This record gives sequence, C-alpha cells and structure tokens, in this order.
Amino acid sequence: MRTKRLPVVAALLLCPALSVCQETHRVRITAYFQWPQSLDSAIRATKMPTDRVEAFINSLRSGVPGYGPTQCATFRFAPLEKATFYLVASCGGRIESDVEIVAPGEHDHQFTEIESDSPLPLAMSIVDLDGDGADELVTGARPAGYMGASTPPIYWYTVWRFRDGKPEDASANFPGFYRNFVLEQPDYVGELLSRLQPVDPKEVRVPLAEIHYIHLKFERIILGNRNAGLEQALMWAKSRDVSFQVMGMSSLAEIPAESAEKELIELSQSPATRDLARAFLVKRARLLGRSK
Repeated sequence: MRTKRLPVVAALLLCPALSVCQETHRVRITAYFQWPQSLDSAIRATKMPTDRVEAFINSLRSGVPGYGPTQCATFRFAPLEKATFYLVASCGGRIESDVEIVAPGEHDHQFTEIESDSPLPLAMSIVDLDGDGADELVTGARPAGYMGASTPPIYWYTVWRFRDGKPEDASANFPGFYRNFVLEQPDYVGELLSRLQPVDPKEVRVPLAEIHYIHLKFERIILGNRNAGLEQALMWAKSRDVSFQVMGMSSLAEIPAESAEKELIELSQSPATRDLARAFLVKRARLLGRSK
C-alpha cells in the first residue's frame, strides 16, 4: 500500500471513505510471463504461482514513488476492455486491502491501485454487468471505515470501467445493480440494528447512520440528485465523532452546493479536522473539477 502520512485514526478511516483512492502509473518493465491474449490463455495464466505474480506487481510498485511492497492473496486475468486482458490481484492486509490492476503494454504497463475492503471474493468482483463483452470491476468501502472486529457489514460499492488502461467510475450506469444488491444488504442489517436500538442506542448509532449515508449517496450518484443529503452532511461533518466526520466530509466532497465547499474549507482550518478536511477538498477537486 502507499505510504500514509495522516494520523493513525485518519489513515484507517479515510481512504475507504474517499472511494477515489486510485492512481494510474505507467511503469517501464517486462513481465515475467507470457501475457494472455485469449480466454483459454487467461485461464492457464491464472494457474501461475501467486508469488510469481506478487513479484511482478512489487516490481511495478518499486517504480512508483511512495509505494512499498505488498502481499497478494489471489489474482485473475480478465477482459476489462474488449479483447484486452488485465491482471487483477487482491493484495494488502486483513483490514486494509487493495486491488492492483495492470494493463499490458508493448514495453511498459499501466498500473492502478484501488483501495477496497469489499467482502466479495475477487472472482465475484470482476463481472460483465452489461453483457458487452468487457468486464467491470466492483470495489467496496465501509462508509465510516473499519472500527474493529464488530464493524457491521455495511458497504458502498463502486463499479469501474477501464478505458486505455485507466479506471472510470461507471456506477451511474447500473441502477439495477444498486437497487437489487447494494441497497438490499444494508437494509437487512438495518432491520436487525433497529431491534437493538432500544437496548443499546449508542452502539447502533454509527451503523444506522452508515445505512442512511448509503441511501443518500445512491440518490446523488445513481439518481442524479447531486445535492441530496446536504443538511445531513453538514451535521455529520460538525460532529466530534470521527466516524460521523468522515461520512459528512465524504458527502460534502460530492455535493456541488457552495455551502458544502465552504464547510470543508472551514474544517480544513481547524487542527482537529484539518487532515480529513484537506483530503476531502482534494477529492472534491477531482470529482467536481475545481482547484480549491
């Protein structure tokens, strides 16, 4: 994984919430194996020892400033573009993991790392959702990050398409996937948490807010209501609880309203929220094309 420069709590929480923690780098290196050109050769290549693929990925990472060695758990070769097979590997640790994606080139490769803590196996994260012959990559993120072993299984999923070796967030093109899969999972968890609320309201406060966060994000990203959840996001961002801060600032980074940007700027001037707010201002600039 990349070298983290934020305080420990922010480092554990921030990148999953950002959902745009991905960078693409072109690295001049020769693969240690024959790159697959067909489905049959891709199936054969997937039988390579994992440590061979891990060594190749670490060679790529060594060519990118700020990236250290990683450990890979599993990998696949998949047509993330029509007739072009990418190497996709699940790497990292138990709590904080990455998906490493490599697009082939004649003399170099395009290497992308997307942070993901999705519970889906890699084989289920690579799927042709629209039947066009090219697979999409699905990554997951906990709205408020990992808070310990008892963290409920609540996730926002992002659907990525690849063009010329680079990822594009294609989530808005798959409303059925979000209605039938992404929203159903937290709604089931929400029913269980609601039964616990009278017994232990403090314990369920954050996960119930995470479910609300996912529904508001669905309105913004999938339904196109770009300012949905503005008032809630402003309230969360002002909270003293870092979990609510992360959800609030993450939402404000996606909302084009001027008041959302103003709040992030104010939070970036406070020592208590400076690191988080500045990171989400960077995210906002990427998403909305601003340079604040």
